[in-house]
Amino acid sequence: MVRAQVTRKLNNNKGFSLVELIIVVSILAIAAVPLMKSMGMAAKTNAKAQSIQNATSLGESIMEEMKSTPIDTLRADTDWTFTDNTSNYVLTRSGVTATQGEKFDVKVTIDKASYSGNTTPVANKADNVKSANTLLLPRIDEIDTLSQAVLSSEKELNKYDTEAKNYFNQKRAKYPTETATITSKTIDIVKKDVAYPTGVTVKATVTYMDDAVDPEGNPKPNKYVRELYTGSFVPVLKDGSSTDYKPLDSNIYIFYKRNSDTTIIPAGLVETINITDGSLYKNTLAPEDKDSHRIYFIRQDKNDTTGPKIVINGNSFTYATMSGILDDNGKKDFGDVRFVTNLDRDNVSNDGHIYTEDARTRVYEITVELSKGSEVYSTLNSTVSASDTPTPTPTPTPGS
Repeated sequence: MVRAQVTRKLNNNKGFSLVELIIVVSILAIAAVPLMKSMGMAAKTNAKAQSIQNATSLGESIMEEMKSTPIDTLRADTDWTFTDNTSNYVLTRSGVTATQGEKFDVKVTIDKASYSGNTTPVANKADNVKSANTLLLPRIDEIDTLSQAVLSSEKELNKYDTEAKNYFNQKRAKYPTETATITSKTIDIVKKDVAYPTGVTVKATVTYMDDAVDPEGNPKPNKYVRELYTGSFVPVLKDGSSTDYKPLDSNIYIFYKRNSDTTIIPAGLVETINITDGSLYKNTLAPEDKDSHRIYFIRQDKNDTTGPKIVINGNSFTYATMSGILDDNGKKDFGDVRFVTNLDRDNVSNDGHIYTEDARTRVYEITVELSKGSEVYSTLNSTVSASDTPTPTPTPTPGS
């Protein structure tokens, strides 16, 4: 009997019934719904996070571009739609490619009032500068560095002196006992037309050379090149006119101060400022437009009696040869280019012949917004002071 019971149990291979199977499947289905939903949400969240990261990275790149580019250059950039509103500039661009090929629509807003740095209209400041005479040479705080070509002492003219010296010393690392000496410093300023009435461009670069020699003792100087300044200056139509343009102020303003550190710029070194003005405004426009064809050279150190060598369209002179060249108003015409300066003045003082360079507190606000459709993926804001504004620079060019 015991054997029969065991046999019956061993032969009983009955499985789950259909009802039981349906119950189990239903339970699994109910449990799977929130699990699948959770997995879908996680994937969507991860994708959104990646998109935000891509947008932020792209936004940072665009922010740096905006901070380092003059407004007139941005205005002329056909990749952007530029809108000049009462209180701000707005630049828009669709389908900008970010990391991993993802595309975003970009909107850049620049606070116009703070960007220009002064509540005084640029036109008024330009008028003040144009009426400058020997007793009232322009001050740096009268000039808008965003719309007028300005080179100033520490900010531009001497900006790369230390960097150049360090570069030359690095090139000489294999000669531990030697220190490189800068033997020449040349600043080239080139002004030329874009296409009337588009305006003109002004670009300045600095080139340093050292006194390096090769192992055989033959001179083989190294070269170091940097961009100091670049700007585009575009005339605007007079109110109500479709053909008549306001006078363009694309004068070159040089607030010169020699680097006082003789361990970097040797005391006997004479710098060269070479200015080439090839724009057509001097010949073809109305007389008031010729006011934008001047070079203002304002010495910032009354004790500097050496100064640079200045070359204007091939006309060369130094401080020492200024006597007898300038007229009584501190001016000299080199062809159609007028040179205005406080050189050749024995009684240089703070009454107008010379000005110290006042620190500027110009600050501007930039907002960069990246979106797809109506959804914003990243918004970046930047408050930048004038002294923080970077200048685009090329790669240093070593000597052969």
